[in-house]
Amino acid sequence: MKTVPFKLLGVLLFAFEGLIVCIFLNPIFWAHGSMDLRGLVRVCLFLVISTSVGVGLMYSRRWAAVILSLLSTGLAANLYYETYAFNYGMQFICVSITILFLIPMVATVKYWSVLKPGGKWYL
Repeated sequence: MKTVPFKLLGVLLFAFEGLIVCIFLNPIFWAHGSMDLRGLVRVCLFLVISTSVGVGLMYSRRWAAVILSLLSTGLAANLYYETYAFNYGMQFICVSITILFLIPMVATVKYWSVLKPGGKWYL
């Protein structure tokens, strides 16, 4: 029961990946010609890494929780740093989103003993 937040984050990560794939399968996206080869390689690399982290989260692996925590904390720090350019109302929204991005870090620290260190082939 204590690993439910990680499984939920894994499901949300898979849903986000599905949204990205749906956007890339839409012919309207490709009609504008805004994606070059470098951007396509970055998106494919993101999909591969996020799929492996999502599978690791579904199986409650420590390495997946640590990777998600580091990436979401880095994104939160970057978003917090960038909020100074906005007006007050937008700052409040961005700081609220920053706090939401810190939830995986808190969950990883709180439920570290419940997470599994790894299995066969560390998956």
